[in-house]
Amino acid sequence: MQLQNKNIGIWGFGSVGKSALSFLSDLGNTCQIMDNRTLNDNETELINSYNASFLSQNSIEAFFNNNDYILASPGIDITQYKTKATFICELDIFCQFWHKPIIAITGTVGKTTITTILGDLLNKKMDALVGGNIGTPMLDLIHKQKKADLIVLELSSWQLEHVQQFKPDIALITNIYPNHLDRHITIQHYIQAKLNICINQTEQQVTILPSVLKSTIKQYGTQSKKIWISDKTDNKIDTIKLPTCTFAQNWFFIIEVLKQLNLPISLIDNYKIQIEHRLEYINTWNEISFYNDSKSTTPASTLAALQQFDPTKTILFLGGLSKGIDRSFFIKQLPRKLCYVICFGQESEHLKQLCNLNNIPSTAYDNLNFAFKHSISIAKPGNIILFSPAGSSFDLYENYQKRGNHFKQLVTYPYE
Repeated sequence: MQLQNKNIGIWGFGSVGKSALSFLSDLGNTCQIMDNRTLNDNETELINSYNASFLSQNSIEAFFNNNDYILASPGIDITQYKTKATFICELDIFCQFWHKPIIAITGTVGKTTITTILGDLLNKKMDALVGGNIGTPMLDLIHKQKKADLIVLELSSWQLEHVQQFKPDIALITNIYPNHLDRHITIQHYIQAKLNICINQTEQQVTILPSVLKSTIKQYGTQSKKIWISDKTDNKIDTIKLPTCTFAQNWFFIIEVLKQLNLPISLIDNYKIQIEHRLEYINTWNEISFYNDSKSTTPASTLAALQQFDPTKTILFLGGLSKGIDRSFFIKQLPRKLCYVICFGQESEHLKQLCNLNNIPSTAYDNLNFAFKHSISIAKPGNIILFSPAGSSFDLYENYQKRGNHFKQLVTYPYE
């Protein structure tokens, strides 16, 4: 793919779009931005600084006709437009210009935690960059590769959905549970998007994945060397005391990556980290402890979080959007002795009805402020208040970070 002296359309002007504008313009391309919202002054100034132009999404046909290639932000579903333009993928651009080893991590649950911890551990021994779906957009990191030994990328199904060339040296799939079915429509399409992380790998490259996916991945005929991780340790790991800052299964994946890089497993000894919005301890008031787990946007991640606490003492916040998933099965999986469920947001009444059907005490509120006040009114000394919504934030918030920060603000002065 020749990416010089071309007309390139950038669809969506979030963090990916802004990084693409900078990177592609510096290569000598003429860029045009399209978005469905009104840009702020800083965004307009940024576009002008690169001599780029802007079109509203009402002019989509002109946008397609004006440009040789179209780069769409991952959150935009291009399925219905693929015959109307030549689309290029952020990951395919990245791998064309990045020449150091790549560790790529995806999965429904655990990818952010593993990426964060692994990047932190690797930087004790080398210069590792971390980006992708978290932190810095990957195209912004390309100019830093001279001083880097490798890069660790967290990747979403949206980023992987349309890759043609990307092939990391080490691919890691934490797990696959139903998710984003409002975008992918079927679980098969979602699985295919996730498995695109390894679809182009060679026999010399490695894929690390849970053993429960053995039958699933056989259908896709990937060539890479497979390393299967079970939910139990081998004898060598049995002798290691795993840190408690994340689940044991996450450590099994991290340890395998360390082995692949010929790094000592002892790097994890006494390791501690607090990842924001992931089982984040906030404070204890009147012997009631508050935990922010806003990063739990899926039922699987919320069920994993609940395993860390005594259900009889736990008041659970559920909310957000289901993303096309039927959450009735999830509600049935909640611990039978769960203390209480507080539902909030656009789907709160539906969640409350599901709780009622399963004899789980619950209430429903349109917003988090009123929901939080109710949690304080019913909480007793010894209770855990766990904010782990099991849905995306987009009914009330721009992202899970803003949702989690709102919860933390409420916890700061809970009795005011």
